[in-house]
Amino acid sequence: MIREQDPAVEVRLLQALAMMESGIRLKRVSLREQHPRASEAELDELLDRWLARDE
Repeated sequence: MIREQDPAVEVRLLQALAMMESGIRLKRVSLREQHPRASEAELDELLDRWLARDE
């Protein structure tokens, strides 16, 4: 049996994903400010570690 999806659910999911992307961009800016001499690869590594943390 296929259930109809509530369009509001899709809207909320898209909003949540947009907020997550914004948060990741802001964290990258913060990391750049904290580590002004870091290369892009180093920033990627810092961001990856931040995203993977288990808190």
